[in-house]
Amino acid sequence: MKDEEATVPDIGDFFYGSPDLLSVFGKDGELIQVNPAWHDMLGWDFDDLRGVPFADFVHPDDVQATEDEFRIVIRGPDETRRGFINRQRCRDGRYRTISWSTLRQDGWICATGQDVTEREEMQHKLNQSTAVADAMFDAAADSIVIIDRDLNIVESSPESERIYGYPETGRRGRTGLNIIHDDDRPVVEAALRRTFEIDGVTTVSFRARHADGTKSPSRREVAPCTTPTARPGAPSSSLVTSRPPRRPRPRSRRTSPRCARSLPRPSTRSPSSTATARCSK
Repeated sequence: MKDEEATVPDIGDFFYGSPDLLSVFGKDGELIQVNPAWHDMLGWDFDDLRGVPFADFVHPDDVQATEDEFRIVIRGPDETRRGFINRQRCRDGRYRTISWSTLRQDGWICATGQDVTEREEMQHKLNQSTAVADAMFDAAADSIVIIDRDLNIVESSPESERIYGYPETGRRGRTGLNIIHDDDRPVVEAALRRTFEIDGVTTVSFRARHADGTKSPSRREVAPCTTPTARPGAPSSSLVTSRPPRRPRPRSRRTSPRCARSLPRPSTRSPSSTATARCSK
């Protein structure tokens, strides 16, 4: 016995029930119909939109681009276009960011608008945060080095070259341990690897080697730097900051010999660097 054929749903159910902005235009660009989402999302009914230039409902800064896109939709070679974004005005004066897709067929133009306001705002904040981070990275007075899980250098700040004498292009992709004193390298390596495994701070002392061969101490702080390649819950790279230790202030010439004899003698031991490692899962 043949199964009863499934009933094809009425396309009107989709049109009137869609949460996205759905619009139908004639070949001359005249608005023919809109769905209830225009009222739910923006506050406009069809009677509000009918006979009014579409640009009146667009953010002033987006009017020209919207008109240019509309001309392409009507007369352009492509029947389908996707990804045009503009800001549509709500009845209360606010604006929502809409991503449009259009289909031109049989003299009709069907347009679908998806609200991407929150996504665009998050992207804007991310871009601002990235710009600030990049500016801080470039202007940092300390050496900043980003290393991956293999302890290879991903990127280093301009100040790193001044402090250690190694050009950034020559160090990228190579181990970040090659400037560490041989005796200090195992301890530093263990501390760096610990940044990928623990949620805490680790401090380690070491001596660094300048490009000219001289050895100098520096203070290092290691913090997690999560990137999209990281496994869930763990950073894939660490941010290492370092600076040469502050030199002790020279003794005042006015110090009397009697006072000078009472001062403790400076230590002859070579000062060491300090590294602080922190990792969050």
